[in-house]
Amino acid sequence: MVLGDIESVAYFSDIFFNNDDDVSRFFNRLNQNFAFATIPSEITMYVEVVNGIEQEIISDRCEIKQLDYSHFLDTACIQATTLLCEDVEYDCQLYKFIMKWFVKNIQRNINTNLNDSHGGGDRIGNILKDCVKKGLVCLCIVDSDMSFPGQTMSSHSTAHECMGIKRGKLEELLVLNVHEAENLLPINYIDMVPNNLLPIQKKNSFRKLYEDELAAESILRYFDLKNGLLKLENYFDCADFIKYARTVCEANPEFLNGESFDDYYNEKKIKETLYPGVAKRILSFTLDVMRIEDLPAPQLMRYQFDEWVRVGQAMLNYCCAERVEKLLN
Repeated sequence: MVLGDIESVAYFSDIFFNNDDDVSRFFNRLNQNFAFATIPSEITMYVEVVNGIEQEIISDRCEIKQLDYSHFLDTACIQATTLLCEDVEYDCQLYKFIMKWFVKNIQRNINTNLNDSHGGGDRIGNILKDCVKKGLVCLCIVDSDMSFPGQTMSSHSTAHECMGIKRGKLEELLVLNVHEAENLLPINYIDMVPNNLLPIQKKNSFRKLYEDELAAESILRYFDLKNGLLKLENYFDCADFIKYARTVCEANPEFLNGESFDDYYNEKKIKETLYPGVAKRILSFTLDVMRIEDLPAPQLMRYQFDEWVRVGQAMLNYCCAERVEKLLN
């Protein structure tokens, strides 16, 4: 049976038809699942199990990865997907919220099955390598760590390390085009954080950064919500960084206290704050807000919407799973 095909299933369905009601019902269900199963149009990547040579399948609608059935003889390779993130407690929660938002928006009732895994910076590469070695289904989501437009990704970043790992067909790496996961938080949810956790002064300072929607798109993708904008040692004389710092600071002219940006910038020492962050625990605070009932729809910047769709689609592709009760009934 393990090595069989739909014809084998149909054969056993006929054999047991008049002999054993329970077994017959089981093979009938398998036969129907195989015969009438289709790939939902919302799935843009799937694995096709083959017996023999794996071929490259080109489809306009989706990506098809062929794998020989022998890869799945070890049942560890067909268990819940490993969701590998830099912070299992908060990052994974955010991505699972985004997945639910995505599934709701495409209006499909699709079941998922995944296990969170904590990469923790330098550990994430080793865990990804282990998943590749064992042939496990794994979705690894990391941020770019880039702090301003035009910055080259650091060779010391987690994203750069993971990009250098040769992956199999069941391991996917998604590098977010944002500084950190915090940059994906909807602005209206941040505004809903209680004032005793996030003082109104902090909220007002942050609001200034998205009053101009066009400028906000280039500011909030890279802004460090935890630590704020610092005068970076390696980039203090970089034209792209200075241009970005100017855009941030001039979004709130009152913050410059009447000085020109050039004077303000030159007075600052290396690693000194140019513009304050929101809160060290902003991700935790906002996730608490996102658990309340009757939560309003997220207000997303254009870049946030694009990244939410990328995360939601990747998680749907790699974490979708049949319900256990459907397989058994």
